[in-house]
This record gives sequence, structure tokens and C-alpha cells, in this order.
Amino acid sequence: MQLSDATILLVDDEPYLLEIFRMWFERHARRVVTAENGKLALEQAAEHRPDLIVSDVRMPVMDGIEMVRRLKAAGTSSAGIVFVSGYTDLSQRDCFDLGVEAMLPKPLRRASLMATVQRCLLDGEERWRERPAEECQGTLSARFESLPAAQREGLIAFGSGGFCIRSGFAAAPGQAIGLDIAFDDGGQALKGQGIVRWLQPGEQQVGVEISYVDDENRGWVAALAARNESRSFIPRSSLGVQSL
Repeated sequence: MQLSDATILLVDDEPYLLEIFRMWFERHARRVVTAENGKLALEQAAEHRPDLIVSDVRMPVMDGIEMVRRLKAAGTSSAGIVFVSGYTDLSQRDCFDLGVEAMLPKPLRRASLMATVQRCLLDGEERWRERPAEECQGTLSARFESLPAAQREGLIAFGSGGFCIRSGFAAAPGQAIGLDIAFDDGGQALKGQGIVRWLQPGEQQVGVEISYVDDENRGWVAALAARNESRSFIPRSSLGVQSL
């Protein structure tokens, strides 16, 4: 989906900032709806069915975290979520597990916000078609008997935009890496590029956002992500579904 076809819900308790965001998006989106807190945002989401929600985190009445929890629990919204916040104690790991697709710090530039929103509106087939310009720093490689077996054993778990894998892979958050993950039964594979979003070395857990998948495997990976059994963007753990 293109931004010009999308309904965007903006949520922020700062009237001045909310108005700036509204003006930015009205130049590009099909429809823009606003709310001053999470409670009002739930009402707007039920009425207008937004394609994507851009929300502050810390707000009175109901914060962004509780808003997203309630949206996910209701199961009535498929909107993507982008958090924009000057401060939050929500970790990257928990943010992505909650289902949030990106977390941008305030202050931010309009071009950065628009680019992030447009990327979040694309499905996997579109989002993972273009190879990023960033040079990969190492390759995360793994080989499993099959995807179901790896999931049962708590070795890997997929969300809508990435995966958590049990691995001692050495990297840093934000690092671009190559992906070479094979599942022998059925000849399935994830070959492409990703971005390390978080690491927990003590747990041997790594969270990776997928940024590119090669032509041969893109359809399969996109279908897997669309099922999103974990209801997260990147699962918090490979050990089954462990939401906040």
C-alpha cells in the first residue's frame, strides 16, 4: 500500500506537535485522523479503521503501550504501529514484541518519519524486494531440519517483520547483516539481509528485522510473516509466544 491510499491515525498529547504531524501527513495520505491520548485513539481506530498509527508513548489518560495492548487484544485492527517519543523506558526488545514496527526518537525530521511510515505500509513482498545499500557486517548462518521442528525446540520464532533466533552471533544493535538460514525439509530458506535490533547474550537470543529477501525465497518468507502466529513484529523470545 502507498501512503497516498492510506488512512493514518496520529496520537499525541502535545497539541502543537499533533498539528504539525497532521499538516505533514495531509500532504501525502488519503485521510488523517488525530487523537490526544490512547483512549480517544481506540475510539478513532474503531470508527476509521486506520492502516497505520503513529503514536507518542507517554500520554495521560492512556499511554501508547496500553493502547497497543488493547488493540491487539481486541483483534479488530490490523494497523501497523510506529512509536514516536522523546522518552520511554520500553526496551527495543519489548517494543517489537508488542507489535510496534518502528520506534523513532523526538525530535525527528519529516523525511525520516515519512520514509518509515511508507516502508511500514508495504507488505513483505514489496518491503523486502529492494536490496539495502548498507554493507553487511557479517552473516548470520543457521541450518535446521525443518521450520516446525526449529519452532518446537525454541530455536527460532517469526513475527510480521523479523525473527528471534537462539544464537551466539556477535553483533551490535543497528548492525546490517547477511542472512543465510536454511530448513532442509522442503528446501526452504531465508537468504538476504537484516538489521540486528536487540541482543540478549545471556539468553543466547538475537532479534533481527528482515530488510531484504532474495527472489527465490521472498514469497515463502512473506507468507510466513503474514500469518504472524506470535502477533509481534519481532518476537521477544524463540521459546514460543511470550508477549508482554
